[in-house]
Amino acid sequence: MTEIELGNTFQPKWVRFLLTETPERKTHVWLVQTKDGEDLGEIKFWSRWRKYSFFPLPHTLYEQDCLWDIADFCARKTKEWRESK
Repeated sequence: MTEIELGNTFQPKWVRFLLTETPERKTHVWLVQTKDGEDLGEIKFWSRWRKYSFFPLPHTLYEQDCLWDIADFCARKTKEWRESK
C-alpha cells in the first residue's frame, strides 16, 4: 500500500489514505486509517452513484472533522476520475 501525498491544500488531521494494489479493478481503492494505523474502512468507486464512496468497517466511530476529510477526499477523487474521462 502507498500513502497518498495530498499536497499543501489538503492535510487531514486524524486520518490517512493508503492506495491499495488492485490490478483487477478499473478504479482505485484506498484504505482509510487513523494516523495511529487503525483501519476505518475503504474508499472505492460505487458505480450506481458514479462516484467514489466511503465503506466504513463495522463498529467504527467518526466525528465531524474525520467525516469532512473523508468526504473531501471522495469528492476530489471523483472529480479526478470524471476529468480523466
